[in-house]
Amino acid sequence: MVNSQIITFGPMFHYYFSLNSKTKFTFGLETAIYFTTYSIDFGLEAGKYTNFIYCELQFVRVDERNDYIPKGMSFGIYRRKGKENEPVFGLQTTIWESYYVGADLRLKIDMESLSIGPGVFGKLFFPYVRI
Repeated sequence: MVNSQIITFGPMFHYYFSLNSKTKFTFGLETAIYFTTYSIDFGLEAGKYTNFIYCELQFVRVDERNDYIPKGMSFGIYRRKGKENEPVFGLQTTIWESYYVGADLRLKIDMESLSIGPGVFGKLFFPYVRI
């Protein structure tokens, strides 16, 4: 049985609109391992006022009528420095399109803030086959 996967790595840029946080523009690096209908990603985001570390489980749908451009939704957790540098844990969800160059929309929520951030990304990909 042959099972092919894709590993991606690259930068992400988001601009967050928030109810009560100073976070605005962030630059991030993300890597993802894609399997057939799901994937796992790990990332770091850095902004002027705070930094995030996150991990998400992604659900992938490939539409063969649309040139095999995948679309997905992901759910995960993140950690950031809160007030007085205490760690704050939260939940995030993202909807996205494309493996390589695309756009996404991310929602972050924790006990101190609620943010929504449109973003863009460009990633290198490394296909591999597991037998």
